Amino acid sequence: MPLSEFLKKQGLTLTAFGNRIGACPETVRRYCLRAEDPASRIPNRASMAAIWRETRGQVGPADFYELPAIDVSTQAAGDSAAPPCSNSRPDGAHPAARPILSNGELAEGGAA
Repeated sequence: MPLSEFLKKQGLTLTAFGNRIGACPETVRRYCLRAEDPASRIPNRASMAAIWRETRGQVGPADFYELPAIDVSTQAAGDSAAPPCSNSRPDGAHPAARPILSNGELAEGGAA
């Protein structure tokens, strides 16, 4: 949901929400503007994480972009409108892909 809608539903002021995420009221106001407004701003990574946390996931990165609706009912599972990556190997794996080890670390070298 748009940040402006979240603030309205929660009865939060720009100042109150700004205090929660470490931003000034003017910055929060600009986050609330529609994407096509030249004064609008998209939060940086740290601010986006703070917004996500404070809204408990109700406002996220996609809410700051004017994206067209996608009709997934006509798209078969696994289909993609994007062409294959030009860096892909014949087996479809990306050459930079590395498996994740059981300890959460990335394995050394290319894909196995």
